[in-house]
Amino acid sequence: MPTAEIITIGTELLLGEIVDSNTQYLAQELKNLGIDIHRTTTIGDNIQRIQSIIIESFNRVDILITTGGLGPTENDLTRQAVAQAFNRELQFHPKLWSQIETRFQRVNRIASENNRRQAFLPKGAIAIKNPVGTAPGFYIKNNSHLLICLPGVPAEMKYLFKHKVVPILNRNYPSNQVIYSKVIHTVGIGESKIDSLISELEMQSNPTVGLSAHPGQVDIRLTVKAANPQQAEKILQPIINQISKSLGKGIFGMDAVKLNDIVINKIKKGHYKIIILTTSNAISYIKTLQNQLNLDNSEVIVQNRFAKVNYSEYLNNDPNTRLLQLKLKTEKEKKSLQITLISPHEKKQEVFFNASHPNLFSEWVNNMVLDFLRIHLI
Repeated sequence: MPTAEIITIGTELLLGEIVDSNTQYLAQELKNLGIDIHRTTTIGDNIQRIQSIIIESFNRVDILITTGGLGPTENDLTRQAVAQAFNRELQFHPKLWSQIETRFQRVNRIASENNRRQAFLPKGAIAIKNPVGTAPGFYIKNNSHLLICLPGVPAEMKYLFKHKVVPILNRNYPSNQVIYSKVIHTVGIGESKIDSLISELEMQSNPTVGLSAHPGQVDIRLTVKAANPQQAEKILQPIINQISKSLGKGIFGMDAVKLNDIVINKIKKGHYKIIILTTSNAISYIKTLQNQLNLDNSEVIVQNRFAKVNYSEYLNNDPNTRLLQLKLKTEKEKKSLQITLISPHEKKQEVFFNASHPNLFSEWVNNMVLDFLRIHLI
């Protein structure tokens, strides 16, 4: 299986001024092609650093893809850095310059002299024509290694990758394997608890099993290398069965399944009217919960923390009415959340404890409420 690394170039990425969506896109597409990603790197507009990381990465993997630094300005240094890394001169390509000029003419503009920089490529590089922008890409093949340089504008990069780069990769690295992933979603079980239950699975090399923690929720990612998706499913199924047996009702779905969608379906199926009873210190979390459950018309009633509740006043003999009562209590750095679900015939209640960072508390509250409803909303 061929290996690859991705380098995104641009000081604006390092400063957090723009989000690096290129790495995510390329990683997903390379995975689908059966290419194993070893590392991703972001680096600023510094020619020595770009040159150094290109040399390091190119000698480490089969395929190196860079994005960014192919524009017309003094800070667009990828072409020069690649030329220095391969000890080659930059050569002017009249055909590329003509294509760039034509591109400008189509939008009633004139290419300036600094745009000529984009028509220079390292000696021996093969141009990748860019019909959706002014910055052409290029690639260099050296023995079994391949360097591909693409523009940083996401729309241009995606177009060139899909229409130009994929054929190059298929031609040079015909794959006989796929990289296949599935994600198991859990809620209400801590990461350390899950780790203790499935630790032996996490030691495997193929498939690999890894955990990703969120407030109140943990995802289990299964990744396998196989000849085709059918074989991958066959390999993963015993692992999925084992995890399901270990974690039981803590698993709420896989892949694209979302916790709030499960609860929304239950509410719709039962034709439930939800009335939310809450203490004043929990009201700030209600709006997010309403949005997640599409409860635009739900009734929210703020109550005194110690007031006794006359439930029949709200239920009003309506079999489809459900009272969702939330109470928050804070003791030093620990917070507790009491959730109660009341129908005309029964009351279900649980208390959850949390000591996480305050910035994560809102997401934790919502996940706990959603999971409580998933289990108890019949």
